[in-house]
Amino acid sequence: MPQDRAFRPPVLYRWLVLLASWIVPGRDRRTWRARRDVLLFDWWILMERGELPRGDAEILRLARVAFTDALKTRVREETWRRWLHGPAFVAVVGVVLAVAIAILSDGFNYTRHLLRLLPGSPPPKSDTLVAHGFFLTLSLISGATIVFRQRLPLRLGGWFYRSFFLLKILFIVVLLPLVWIETSAALRGFFPGDERVAVFSSVALAWAYVSALGVALAWCVNDQRHRCPVCLRILGLPVTIGSWASIFEPCSTEMLCEDGHGTLQISESAEGQDERWTALDDSWKDLFTRR
Repeated sequence: MPQDRAFRPPVLYRWLVLLASWIVPGRDRRTWRARRDVLLFDWWILMERGELPRGDAEILRLARVAFTDALKTRVREETWRRWLHGPAFVAVVGVVLAVAIAILSDGFNYTRHLLRLLPGSPPPKSDTLVAHGFFLTLSLISGATIVFRQRLPLRLGGWFYRSFFLLKILFIVVLLPLVWIETSAALRGFFPGDERVAVFSSVALAWAYVSALGVALAWCVNDQRHRCPVCLRILGLPVTIGSWASIFEPCSTEMLCEDGHGTLQISESAEGQDERWTALDDSWKDLFTRR
């Protein structure tokens, strides 16, 4: 039914829908625009009848709904999920965190002070260097123990698989100490007159850092174990097979690469986790074709 010109929405509202339509992919833009124009016409009739309030708040709500729907059409949920499960997400998060720490700490100010990289600043106290060195060494030793005890199967993938794992390790062992050192320096600034409270808070923060590094490295190993050795995306569709009571068919979890590269079977036996990767040949590719 053609729209009655007497009830035609104002130009501002129609321009908002027009601007939002340019976010939509070209192949879907005409259909999306027609659907939003009908909704806008119905929405304006309700406003003319007094069933919806007038004002800036309603205009903002219209813009939010239109632009949100356009963004969802442009970047579909499946695309977001694939990006979040891919290796690029981890790299982006690491870089963003590094930049944020650098900005908040004025360019790693206290870390540069400890390393004597600030010209004109007094050298750090020896007990401060010993304390930081002790907790850094303790965290690295405990973290290395966690990584080696997990028996990460780096043999499953090639250099790309191993490089991604080393990149995550690098982010963790560099960013977490920077967060601890800069936060500890900022925390001491809150207690300028009470040395005992400052020391206690610094020691508590140091132990929290050691624990956080161990947890982060354990996550790093577990995350690597659940990724495809080919595309490095997180494996999906976990299925439990076997039985805890069976000796010949022990309980294990099998996961599938959503791009069709293969399946990973992880044993859940008490002796430890054992992984077996099974690559899928080209005859399986049609089942994973994305339309």
